[in-house]
Amino acid sequence: MLALTKVGKTKGKNQVVVYLPEDVHRRLRVQAAREGCSMSALVEQALRSRLGGDRRPLPGPADSVATPDVQEALAHFGAPLWSSGRPTGLTLEQAIALGLEQARDHAALLRVLPVVLYRNRHQLTWDRLRAEVGEPGLTALGLLLDLTAEVTGETTFRTWADELRGQVRHAEPVPFFRRRGRSKRYPELARGRTPELVRRWGFLMATPLDDFRDAVERFCQELPGSVASS
Repeated sequence: MLALTKVGKTKGKNQVVVYLPEDVHRRLRVQAAREGCSMSALVEQALRSRLGGDRRPLPGPADSVATPDVQEALAHFGAPLWSSGRPTGLTLEQAIALGLEQARDHAALLRVLPVVLYRNRHQLTWDRLRAEVGEPGLTALGLLLDLTAEVTGETTFRTWADELRGQVRHAEPVPFFRRRGRSKRYPELARGRTPELVRRWGFLMATPLDDFRDAVERFCQELPGSVASS
């Protein structure tokens, strides 16, 4: 399933942002070059097929960025992800904790978690969030909080991150995304591209901070100085 959200209109047309898993993006790019068409045309074809308006084969399997319940819950709490509106019963803290765990396999999911944190900053309970994440995930949580503070300017998240900083093991950094960590080449390639903020939590990640900043500016209307609020 493609994860998408409608974000507005441009010249009378609905504008849609579609998050694709990296392997799907790579496959579509190759197919677009081979067939001499645009990637947007292939994505539209995939969407039409999913919605029943086009029975042509999909260009390739397009997986959800999270398990159905987690994706539905995160969308309910403001993540720019596709949702049917089906209730899941997950609390805000449970949804973030499960989303963070599944983000270790889906870069697109990590990009939307700061949006959820910022949109729900007044409802989020620190003790509950920490308990739901559990001891094994606290370093990843520290990274998420620090990252969110950096791209939103919300100091509460940095305060929470500081509480976890002492638990970081100063060992050789490991890839945040587990699938990429299976590649022998990725750790070496990521070393020179990993933002310092990510590195100090003991992770390697070639995703620039601007990718996260762009997401919160696009989808958090209340963010001071954001594109959405201007």
